[in-house]
Amino acid sequence: MGERLGKGEKLAQFLPGMSQVAEGIFTAPSIREQAVRRNIDLPIIEQVYQVLQHGKSPKTAVQDLMNRAPRKE
Repeated sequence: MGERLGKGEKLAQFLPGMSQVAEGIFTAPSIREQAVRRNIDLPIIEQVYQVLQHGKSPKTAVQDLMNRAPRKE
């Protein structure tokens, strides 16, 4: 799944024909929802969610992550 998304394919194009389970498709929205509800900043989960649920380009998602200001963890 990740390779196909990285090549620019949209999830809706290949998801129906997938024979394997890609758990991130279903877990990313749940994790994001919990993070938002608890006001927890999870930037990687947010970008994965944006790619999977809203069709954001993986390249743009990585750029957005790399452009974040450094912070203490």
